[in-house]
Amino acid sequence: MIIFIKHVKEEGPGTLLDFVKNRHWPYQIVDLWRGDRLPHNLSLLRAVIVMGGPMNVYEEDRHPFLKAENDFIKKIIMRNIPYLGICLGAQLLAKAAGGRVRKGRQEELGWYQVDQSKAARGDLVFRDLPKKFEVFQWHGDTFSIPPKGVLLVKGRPIKHQAFRVGKSAYGLQFHVEVDDKKLASWFARSSKKANYIRKYSQIKERYIKTAKHLYKNFFEQI
Repeated sequence: MIIFIKHVKEEGPGTLLDFVKNRHWPYQIVDLWRGDRLPHNLSLLRAVIVMGGPMNVYEEDRHPFLKAENDFIKKIIMRNIPYLGICLGAQLLAKAAGGRVRKGRQEELGWYQVDQSKAARGDLVFRDLPKKFEVFQWHGDTFSIPPKGVLLVKGRPIKHQAFRVGKSAYGLQFHVEVDDKKLASWFARSSKKANYIRKYSQIKERYIKTAKHLYKNFFEQI
């Protein structure tokens, strides 16, 4: 079973879910925002995908499910169950693995270029991806690389963009799962919507290709 963990209704798995559905793999969506509980039988899990959200990892008083999720992710790491965290999901991985999450020097919102680190060249997920590629960002917090973590992707102005913990737990600060429909939904009332979607249409072919390649490499672990 592949599980997708959502923190708010609006931040779903996007093209990640399409990838899983097209392969007819069994999956489950856990909606923490509406009271769904995290699975207890970890032996049934083949991969865990944790999505983004507007809350911060240190807001456990306001969002009690974050404490349970932190404990859950620690168990996932210990059992070497493949984990992919996006945006908040990456920050949660960093915290669970012993890193520090804090406010960034500035918010990143929009399209940014990121670069692979030297360590990415030997990584199972990133090794044959482009050395430079464009991603969509929407976050205010950033994280330190955990003690046993490896930095895989760097960016500017926020350096830490993707990392691995152990052999199979990955955190991506950026949103690789978005498409034009997702962007239109997120920014329906924003004057920036047209620019974001226009940029997506310009890079759509290579963006989708990079995303699918990343998904393929990640799921080869299961």
